[in-house]
Amino acid sequence: EHLASLWQVVEQACVGPHFLGERFSALDIFVAAMTRWRPNRPWFAEHCPRLAAAARAADVHPGLLPVWTRNFAPAA
Repeated sequence: EHLASLWQVVEQACVGPHFLGERFSALDIFVAAMTRWRPNRPWFAEHCPRLAAAARAADVHPGLLPVWTRNFAPAA
């Protein structure tokens, strides 16, 4: 529950479509990686939709796609 409350704080700071707004940043990479771990992508989609959207945008970033493919299974 504590972790969920902390992610809610981060969710409020995300302005979309990327974490900082219109510009892609290192925070988007961080969010994309963190949402692949716990609590997991479906949880973020339900409870932190702005973070989930920023993560999905980072998933398809041309410069990062090879990294995700090499290091992670497809995101849920």
